[in-house]
Amino acid sequence: MLQFLAADPANTLYCTTRRNLTDVNSEELPSQVKFLHVKSFDDASFVNTLKIIDSIIHLAASNEIDSQQNPIEAIEINTIETVKLLNASVAAGVKNFIYFSTAHVYKAPLTGHITEKDIPRPVHPYAITHKAAEDFVLAQRQLSPMNAIVVRLSNSFGAPAFSTVNRWTLLVNDLCRQAIEQKALVLKSTGQQKRDFICLTDVCNATHHLLHLDKTACDGIFNLGGNNPMKIIDMARLIQQRHAILFGNPISLDFKPSAASQNEVEEYLNFDISKLTGTGFNLQNPINQEIDNTLSFCKRHFSK
Repeated sequence: MLQFLAADPANTLYCTTRRNLTDVNSEELPSQVKFLHVKSFDDASFVNTLKIIDSIIHLAASNEIDSQQNPIEAIEINTIETVKLLNASVAAGVKNFIYFSTAHVYKAPLTGHITEKDIPRPVHPYAITHKAAEDFVLAQRQLSPMNAIVVRLSNSFGAPAFSTVNRWTLLVNDLCRQAIEQKALVLKSTGQQKRDFICLTDVCNATHHLLHLDKTACDGIFNLGGNNPMKIIDMARLIQQRHAILFGNPISLDFKPSAASQNEVEEYLNFDISKLTGTGFNLQNPINQEIDNTLSFCKRHFSK
């Protein structure tokens, strides 16, 4: 996201971190990306810093695994910290606030035809804490002039800015890293489950689109997916193929054989993004290129 937004030299970008700035590796980022060391989002000094900020894109969250293992910490990180940042943004007069939530607020497993009109029924701590944060974001949309938007993101994938970014729990990212580190792909299931995959390129394009969308043009909630439901096994096979094309050596793919009947009804998934495309947004869906970029990133950072 940082690299994408930095492609416009008119943008000055700030990335918050709670690590010491001397520990942050910014060598791979454009010069207009600046890091802000933040002790707390509710510090008065942080509010003053935000007064020079036009828009905030809030992506930070405890991942699915960590949220499951420690729900209390997930509430702190995913919900309470979001509320603190939201309140600071309102106090500073920030114009736009885009909050990245998850498609899994709807239900689990994610199946059927899903639109923004569906009532969320989250069951996983990751989804529950995101849904709670959503409500605070949407409340500020009504209570303040800020254009606060909730994005319910499906299964995104793509190379991160840094290898230390903990998004290797994402399915495609994990498989790409497996391909490089283990020279093999291993699924812990039959791979028959369907997921709606969206390239990070399209996530970035959608973010840019939403930053320029007038507040009166929407109600503040958008599904963001790739219109690309695939079985996990088919995605794994695609990564296997792209690895062979890029690096010339084949890798194995292991998964649990299905004991299901051939007459079993195939899982249906349509994560509907027509509300977003109705505002003028268009998907590019460069899935092969995104996989290639992620494999190449893993090759640079994790090759043994």
